[in-house]
Amino acid sequence: MKIRRDFRAPRQLRRFGISLAMAALIVAMAGCVAILYTLTTSSTVGGSVTSPGEGVFTYDFCTEVSLVATPDSGYRFVNWSGDVEAIVDVNAPSTIITSMQGNYVIRANFEQIPPGKFGLTASSTAGGSVTAPGEGTFLYNAGTEVSLVATPDSGYRFMSWTGDAGTIANVNLPSTTITMNGNYVIRANFEQIPPGKFSLTASSTAGGSVTTPGEGVFLYNAGTEVSLVATSDSGYRLVNWTGDVGTIANVNLPSTTITMDGNYVIRANFEQIPPGKFSLTASSTAGGSVTTPGEGTFLYNAGTEVSLVATPDSGYRLVSWTGDVSTIANVNLPSTTITMDGNYVIRANFEQIPPGKFSLTALSTAGGSVTAPGEGTFLYDAGTEVSLVATPDSGYRFVNWTGDVGTIANVNLPSTTITMDGNYVIRANFEQIPPGKFGLTASSTAGGSVTTPGEGTFLYNAGTEVSLVATPDSGYRFVSWTDDAGTIANVNLPSTTITMDGNYVIRANFEAIPPVLVVGLTGYAVNKLAVMAPWIVLGTLILAGASLLVLRRRRALSIRA
Repeated sequence: MKIRRDFRAPRQLRRFGISLAMAALIVAMAGCVAILYTLTTSSTVGGSVTSPGEGVFTYDFCTEVSLVATPDSGYRFVNWSGDVEAIVDVNAPSTIITSMQGNYVIRANFEQIPPGKFGLTASSTAGGSVTAPGEGTFLYNAGTEVSLVATPDSGYRFMSWTGDAGTIANVNLPSTTITMNGNYVIRANFEQIPPGKFSLTASSTAGGSVTTPGEGVFLYNAGTEVSLVATSDSGYRLVNWTGDVGTIANVNLPSTTITMDGNYVIRANFEQIPPGKFSLTASSTAGGSVTTPGEGTFLYNAGTEVSLVATPDSGYRLVSWTGDVSTIANVNLPSTTITMDGNYVIRANFEQIPPGKFSLTALSTAGGSVTAPGEGTFLYDAGTEVSLVATPDSGYRFVNWTGDVGTIANVNLPSTTITMDGNYVIRANFEQIPPGKFGLTASSTAGGSVTTPGEGTFLYNAGTEVSLVATPDSGYRFVSWTDDAGTIANVNLPSTTITMDGNYVIRANFEAIPPVLVVGLTGYAVNKLAVMAPWIVLGTLILAGASLLVLRRRRALSIRA
């Protein structure tokens, strides 16, 4: 029996030891046990601990405890001291002890704010922190403009600044300023970004603002295309967008878009326009782009004439320039100019060319214009024959048509046609007529051509007598020379001359020879002739016989006499 008791006792002890080990393991796994600890709080002169108060407080092991230190008027919070290893931020008057894992003694320290100084106390909610000037209480001279930066944690976004926010420049921006006109307590507020959403933080430099979507932090569904508009103040211009600009359509345009494929922070940058300069902001609609001077904002000296070129994408055409277009030479031309007499914003507008249609863009050089169909871009059905007329200014002459001229009837004539078998861009070229010279422009109607000097515009010395030859096609005849025909020797002759006493435009006119005889002999008249032929022959013989008898009688009478 004794031996058994000695044997049983050690086994019971072993079981008790195992139970203790298991309990310890459970405690270790749980991380906390029902143990009480004390927190002793106090403060220096100039304020007090208002949460949890001042004194000795008892908490369960692992409890999270909120701490708030409130300064008296004219004082500022400096820091927490003592057993501060579990305090999240010893410089923040509002903070927490993360876990009561011992008996702690802490103190809130205050100091008097010197005359002419103000205290700024900055803190934040969960999800981010104030990284400039930091979190805590800072002293500044009265009137100082202090930079504020709130930085969100990953998966969070900045919401707003709250508290004494009256002198904060923009409470919706994570990066802004506050002017120290008093003792201020501010807080940066953050929130978690929901799944499938991304945040866009938009701000600007001095000289303008982001007016769409505004300035601040905004949430969008992933993949959303968001409109951006940066509006310049008077005397300023947008330089560009910077920051997370990888999905911005055009970083140089004040009006553009960004595609939300992530959390983005962007800024619109502005600069002051120097005296004597003006800004030109050029953009375009879908379907093309402004290739000269490009798209964006550009500076020019006052009065500068700036070239504009709008280039359509395949299957599109330029409709017009819109915006500040009062000094654009021709708003309907893709290639034109603008004179910089102010700060201008212009846009090139494009539209898709409908199926079965082709576009004709007509331009001209200095010295004249395209008067038919006009200058600009026009739509026609495929295969249409379009009249072209290039009219020179006084003292100029038409040289030729250039560009897509494959279907122009005569590239040397100011009045001709083009057949619309594709999208064409053509230009009428003019040149100044030298002193002592005159231009002769010769053309013709259907049915022939001017073979001398040819068709087109030619220069001659004043007073020159120029040979003219109009050659009709087969089945046509020359009718006359018309228009400036005053010095033509004979307007009714196909081969004649003209004396160059001025700039002349003449035309050789032709007409088809009527096929009257051919029609008569191959139709009704032929049948009639076939029926009446014998009678015509008989009548002819009778007349011939009668004439012979008359002649014989006259001869006989003359002999007798």
